Amino acid sequence: MEGFDKKHAEQQKQNPKAGGPKNVSMLYDLEELKSDFKEFDFTEAYECTISLDEGLYHVGQAAIVRILAIKK
Repeated sequence: MEGFDKKHAEQQKQNPKAGGPKNVSMLYDLEELKSDFKEFDFTEAYECTISLDEGLYHVGQAAIVRILAIKK
């Protein structure tokens, strides 16, 4: 899965064109996700900043969470 990290709210303040939910409760936290998916083995689980160029509403830096996991 890939989703906007809770840290993305700061990116949105600097660049409203970065997109993503404006409601922080709709953003993800890596540790919360790991806790929610305890029955999975994580192949990858990390936070990073990427550069978006996906049309008018997803342009600029974005803080995201990426997870690749297999159910135990």
